[in-house]
Amino acid sequence: MAEEKSPKLRKGFSWYAWVNSGCGFGTQLICLYCTMVWGYCIAAVATQLGVEKTDLALAASIYGVCYAGLSFVWGIMADRIGLRKTLTVSLAGVGVFLVLFSFTATSVMGVIITYALVGVFVSALGSAVLPKLISTWFHANTRSRGMMIAGFGGSAASLTAGLIFPQLLLSFGWQMCFQVLGVIALVVCVIVFLLVRDSPYSVGTYPYGMTEQEGLAYVEAMEEQQGDVKDGKGKPSFKDVLKSPVTWGFGVIMVLFQFYMMSTTTYRTAAIVDSGFTIVEAGLVGTIMSVTMLISQAIAGVAADKVPRKFVAAVLLLVGGVGFAAFDFVFGMNNVTVLYVYAFVAGLFFGVAPILNTLMAECFPPELRGSGPGVVSTIALVGRFFGPIIAAQCIVMAGGHTGAFTYFAGGSLLVAGILVLIILPKTGGKVGDPIGKKG
Repeated sequence: MAEEKSPKLRKGFSWYAWVNSGCGFGTQLICLYCTMVWGYCIAAVATQLGVEKTDLALAASIYGVCYAGLSFVWGIMADRIGLRKTLTVSLAGVGVFLVLFSFTATSVMGVIITYALVGVFVSALGSAVLPKLISTWFHANTRSRGMMIAGFGGSAASLTAGLIFPQLLLSFGWQMCFQVLGVIALVVCVIVFLLVRDSPYSVGTYPYGMTEQEGLAYVEAMEEQQGDVKDGKGKPSFKDVLKSPVTWGFGVIMVLFQFYMMSTTTYRTAAIVDSGFTIVEAGLVGTIMSVTMLISQAIAGVAADKVPRKFVAAVLLLVGGVGFAAFDFVFGMNNVTVLYVYAFVAGLFFGVAPILNTLMAECFPPELRGSGPGVVSTIALVGRFFGPIIAAQCIVMAGGHTGAFTYFAGGSLLVAGILVLIILPKTGGKVGDPIGKKG
């Protein structure tokens, strides 16, 4: 873990946590943009190279493997060299390789390699480092709200990508999409370097949400910890993460969550169109759900700071699972008004991702809140890879009925909700952060 100096206590400075949360917003914005930009540009790139879109599908697959598969590496880095350096290196790499992509994508192999390198650095911006950033800067009774603000970056990307990338593509070509995104990533990189700090202690304050008495105890504990590190004690051990049952239990939960996410991303629009709706109507369903998921995240974020977080997450997963499975019935009604209303209501139960990210950190001691979530995020690669494949088999078994994937996606959420209740510890609300002690 990066060693920190013993600063003079600044009691009224804990509000700086929101600055770090705002920087988290920027990392999530870049993370989602990088994942979505390829979908908008793949056809144009294929045309320029004189190949079919399917010839470039491997680029997205390898990007996904690098994105999720290297999460544990960035998590370890966050624990060892600190949040600021890790995020700065990651964003710098993302920005540089996005710009390079626009110049080096002259062959199929060039596309695959360069986009894979983007994925290597984007890996740090997902669930590898963000849980440590928020759990470090926010007390347990405000942590979900801190994660909510950071998570809004991903939601903002989802809402604006459809406006930005098509305009850049049509007006200036696909290269401009990657160049503009690369520049944005480098701007966020500079902001992160200037503003993010490794912990409240490093700037002489304590996590946001602590009382002054708790804050003083936090500073004393941190000073004691610094002494232990100098004496060679209390060093984080990656082996402890691998030995922890909750690592693998949470990994299964995230695999199930990715089953839902990836099968939905792949087949939702097709299922709506196959049911007789237009592509425009299908796109509006996605927009409606993105908007109501923002509402869901806000409500859930406040609730999860007042009652144990696992219960809030479980309710969202269980109700959301039943709701998503029922989408197939709504598709079959072939009534666009009912579809829109149902999408609006259903979206209110899908804002669980920020809660899971917060819980992910709280399952590990502070010294391992990069490594732990990093390993869990890497395990989730199984869900990213097999989600669309299993959903496809469900569709085949249903005689080609695309809407059948909703039962697989909804069922995955249901099982994940049950496992959250069984496996995860109680944190947040009056429970606090038993594992973190200081947080």
